[in-house]
Amino acid sequence: MRGENAWSRYGLASLLCLEGREYERAVSGMEMGLMERAGDLSYVKEGFRVLARCSGYDVLIRVYEQLPENVVADLREGENSIACLWRELRRALHMPEEEVPHVFDFNAEGRHS
Repeated sequence: MRGENAWSRYGLASLLCLEGREYERAVSGMEMGLMERAGDLSYVKEGFRVLARCSGYDVLIRVYEQLPENVVADLREGENSIACLWRELRRALHMPEEEVPHVFDFNAEGRHS
């Protein structure tokens, strides 16, 4: 296809997902784009959103596992929504405060390689 590149794949995958059709095609194209742009944090974030929207979880995990370490660290840095949810849940259940378990804490500073 003439003019096909990672961003055109992203656009097509987004359109297909938003229209609720051809999820497999959308996920496949998004995977190709992500592998081409694996070092581009902005593209990876947007691509992961498309995969999540299309229920392409297996592909999302597979791509995530192949990302360069610096991109993984950047994705995780500052991510605290799950940790915040864990804390809020404990407060709502009147449970004592505890340190967030490592499986819910995606702060890059606490990450061990």
